[in-house]
Amino acid sequence: MCHRLLAQLLLFAACACGASNPAEAVPAPNAALTSPLGSNGSHMSRQAAPDHPRPFGYKTCWYAVKSTDSNAVARALHLQDARSASWAEGLASAEGSEVFVAPPVAGWVLIVGSELGASLSTNAPSWNELIALSSKFGEAQAFCTHRVVELHVWAKAVAGDLVRAHGYLGESGETLFDVGEETADERDLGFKFFDERSPDASNEAYWERSDLSFPDEESVMSLARRWSLAPIELNESSAEAMTGVVGRLP
Repeated sequence: MCHRLLAQLLLFAACACGASNPAEAVPAPNAALTSPLGSNGSHMSRQAAPDHPRPFGYKTCWYAVKSTDSNAVARALHLQDARSASWAEGLASAEGSEVFVAPPVAGWVLIVGSELGASLSTNAPSWNELIALSSKFGEAQAFCTHRVVELHVWAKAVAGDLVRAHGYLGESGETLFDVGEETADERDLGFKFFDERSPDASNEAYWERSDLSFPDEESVMSLARRWSLAPIELNESSAEAMTGVVGRLP
């Protein structure tokens, strides 16, 4: 099936993550090298060295959660084998079978990982996780882009409701889903895309229209910049040096 292929493509780096001492709770990300406590009071054996934000965004998927508490976001995800991680370590792990809950930047906590694409690349994705995060933190967004198969996704949930979601798979020329009304930001960005479901799509002239285009990775990044932040623009001056959390989704 197409979504299985996409999930495999999004896992573009195998991750050897055999942690010998898995944490029983998520470590608290902060700049100090303190030993965070687990839920049973036990200390983590290692606290990663903090570093500054690093850019990412192309050929991957991420959530943006309206929060300044990475620890709380990580706990809400119920991560397994959670451990402290720097930006460098976290982003590397996110290319495999884990996700990285990054330290907060400009009022947002970003969750990045190829694993997130397993659901977002289907015709009927599960929005339960995104909706739950928005219920707890007020707003949560999802983005995914992968130029190899031209997968481009954006979604927003506010206070427990999915208000907007759009997904396109260029490899099959298919609109995967289109939920809710187009947002003002999408209109301001001039999003006018071809739609194979349109009654005019059977007319060859429709596909020659110059006022329509197809979503691409820059569409995703431009909207992320409007809704929260564009992770491709992160750099050392974006936030102080801190640590985040790496772990596996349940």
